[in-house]
Amino acid sequence: MKSYPSNPSPFLYANKWSQLFHNWISVLINLSHKQGTVYLNDLYDILPEYESKQLTDILQNNWFDELKRSPENPSLLLATIRTVGWKPMMIGLLLVPNYYYLAEIFSIRMRIAYQGLIFRKVLRLSSRSLNTFSSGEITNLFSNDATQIQLFLISFNFLWSTPLDIIAMIFLFWHFMNYISLIAIGYTVLIALIATLIGHIAVYYRTKILQVTDKRVKLMAEIIKSMRIVKMYCWESAINRKVRSVRKHEIIRYAIRSIFDSIQTIFTQTYITVTFLIIFGTMWLLNMHFDMRLFTVAACMLCYLEISLMEFGIGMHDLVHYAAAEKRIQKFLLLDEFEKDRSLKSAVCKTADNNLDNPMISPSKVECYISQASWEMNGLFSLKNVIFNAYPGDLICVIGPVGSGKSSLLQTLTNEITFLNGSIQLQDSFCYVPQEPWIFSSTVKENIIFGEEYNSKKFQRVIQAVALDT
Repeated sequence: MKSYPSNPSPFLYANKWSQLFHNWISVLINLSHKQGTVYLNDLYDILPEYESKQLTDILQNNWFDELKRSPENPSLLLATIRTVGWKPMMIGLLLVPNYYYLAEIFSIRMRIAYQGLIFRKVLRLSSRSLNTFSSGEITNLFSNDATQIQLFLISFNFLWSTPLDIIAMIFLFWHFMNYISLIAIGYTVLIALIATLIGHIAVYYRTKILQVTDKRVKLMAEIIKSMRIVKMYCWESAINRKVRSVRKHEIIRYAIRSIFDSIQTIFTQTYITVTFLIIFGTMWLLNMHFDMRLFTVAACMLCYLEISLMEFGIGMHDLVHYAAAEKRIQKFLLLDEFEKDRSLKSAVCKTADNNLDNPMISPSKVECYISQASWEMNGLFSLKNVIFNAYPGDLICVIGPVGSGKSSLLQTLTNEITFLNGSIQLQDSFCYVPQEPWIFSSTVKENIIFGEEYNSKKFQRVIQAVALDT
């Protein structure tokens, strides 16, 4: 986690002309030509409007407002629309040449906000909610589903502009070609209906693909986590068959979805040729007069409409993918969050007030009276009749075989367990160190300072405390 010197982006000081034609980036391009490459410290700082905290705060506030407006049926899509605003639509209408660039910027910002919202939700999840989602599924939400908003925002303008183009083309064709234009109009409407139908089919198969993908990712995560057991019992062949079977089902669903995507592509790519063939073939059969001006006008309108229909198909494709991803992300955002028991808080406050009145009483104390505690209402496993008190200086060891409830007891003390019949009082502050280490891929030093400023004396104390100095 090496820190680099600040390098403000010249975009902040560039004029409108430079921002429009991207002249502000020429300094970095020239530097890359001189050096033959671009180093990390050559890159400019992130602009303030692209920072994860700011973007996530806006989306999170709109999501919380949506939860207040409609607690029974909240919509992540409405929260997204309020966050994005109407700027992308106006830009797509007025500045078509720069639309893709600016739409990409908006879409990247929304992807960052989505990923930040998912990350913050992970930090607030209760233990029960964490058990319902594997780490692989959360990674899939973060890397795959959150990316769908980026793809959708680039092409969503064509979902409303293409129908307007079709209506305009109907009037123009009717003006120049009279009743013969009904042939082109009918074929155009047919393609639009086919694209909509294929979109609905794609939603179904997209959902099926995501289910199988989650199953595969979860399976691979469990295999990697239990690799020692797999090697110990020689389960390589069985695991291989299991993974191949899941992957085969995933590929089959991808293939079926690709078939429908190909059908849609065929209709859009051959639109001009087929329409010309139908129109002028009909005119030839009816011995109608061919006019070169009519041919030129029809060619221009059909070429323009072909681009709109092609982008409409892409927009429908991205829409159905986003719809499936939005449901999964929204389901994840509605999971239960960890909240401290109010009775526990009041007990702490009450004890603190008594300690102020009587300073001779020690504030540190743990009182545990568990009649029954479990993760599920009617679960097979539950803690029963656990009663003890702990005072300063006490060392209490909880021993037992795997699955006997040692970790569940600690999570009951921290009020993370779902169903509790009894009372827990933790007076003063406490520290819970879980079994799983939090280590990222870097040096030992970076794992210890964890992004903070290096302090040699404090660092040496930590090294000695964890016996890494020998």
